Amino acid sequence: MNTDRCHIVVCLVLVLLLAVTGQALAQDPPATKTPLPVPESPVVTLDSNIENDVETGDFVVTSSNTSVFNNAESVELFSAIESRRTEAEEIVSPADAGTIRISAEDLEYEDGDIVSFSLTGLAALDDATYSDSPSLIFCYPVHESCSDPRTLVRSLPPPVDATVSLSATAQAQTEGTGGTFEVNIPIRGTVIASADGFQWNAHNSDGNSASGQENLGTSQVLVQAQAEAEVQAEAQAVDSFETIQFGADLIDFEPDESVRITLRTVAPSGSNIYVDSHPVVYYFCVDPDVDCAALWNSSVPGGGGDGDGGGGGVGGNCLNTDEAAPIKVCANADYSSYTLYGVYQDSTVQSLSSVTSASSLCGAKAEAEDNLASGTNVAANKAYTVSYDGDCTMTLSTYYADKGPDVDKPYIITIDEHHTVRYVQW
Repeated sequence: MNTDRCHIVVCLVLVLLLAVTGQALAQDPPATKTPLPVPESPVVTLDSNIENDVETGDFVVTSSNTSVFNNAESVELFSAIESRRTEAEEIVSPADAGTIRISAEDLEYEDGDIVSFSLTGLAALDDATYSDSPSLIFCYPVHESCSDPRTLVRSLPPPVDATVSLSATAQAQTEGTGGTFEVNIPIRGTVIASADGFQWNAHNSDGNSASGQENLGTSQVLVQAQAEAEVQAEAQAVDSFETIQFGADLIDFEPDESVRITLRTVAPSGSNIYVDSHPVVYYFCVDPDVDCAALWNSSVPGGGGDGDGGGGGVGGNCLNTDEAAPIKVCANADYSSYTLYGVYQDSTVQSLSSVTSASSLCGAKAEAEDNLASGTNVAANKAYTVSYDGDCTMTLSTYYADKGPDVDKPYIITIDEHHTVRYVQW
């Protein structure tokens, strides 16, 4: 009898469990998290004190409606000076979000600076209902060029309108007995004048190359250039020229060859404001009536470097310039698309795929896409993927070829809308 009762109890428990499980399975899957409301536009004031001719004090951010923070775990105020990369952060509880203070001294604020602020409601990490709010970006003082303070680091403008010439006697040019290449680069405005200089790389169509870096001229010249640029900012007039010189013998130049010179603007070492520009390519031929770019592309091994079947050099302007890169990312002439090339151990290449450039995706306001391109880099026998985050940055993720103890060593870079490469793992 007791055994029968046990069987009945077990059966009832099983029925209840099945009913509960069936009900749970019948329910809709968990809904996507809802972003917290965007904070309403606050009032920003500078509560300053003057002590010994030095302005000190706090920026005070006052929000009249704090109900938007009700479901937040905390509220973050992040700020940065736009003219130099100084920043400060304050995280407060929702109850204290009506008035948030950030030290002007921590920001190294000076009268006239533009300060960018980002105000965000932060959800709890384990919150199943809410995610962080979209950030509210605003400035002090109100300014039309206000930027997200987390993205103020930007790429220097590339060299433009540079001219390439060969200084040599007519006989020397005919006989190919040397001479000096001169690359004249106009310096426009204060941004380029803030750079360290220009990085250059010269290749002749026979495969010989030379490279170097030309630092900008004397500080007196730069001060004068900056002063003139400020006066003529609207016109963006040319202030001065920087000249790069190298001997034609460095690349064993012959009169029937063409030369490709790649230039990029180099940011100061340790700069918190600027990063290097994307490279710009110029061509030179002794005969000025020749289409030098076409001559170069037809004479370079591999028909201009398409690389199929392990041809010669890569085509276009390569963005990741590290020599050991298992995949090179090279832009077309107008930087609207990139071509990926797998690089073999002997430096020959294999074209892999083409993708729309980061700047084009950014301009088109493209949504995030996990797989712009993917496949196997046959040069390293490793998989690769290219993804886009929906916010103007793409990521190339792959591996180096296995070598010695290194197996599946990651190579991950990002490329932003300025075609600037940042190395995540390499």
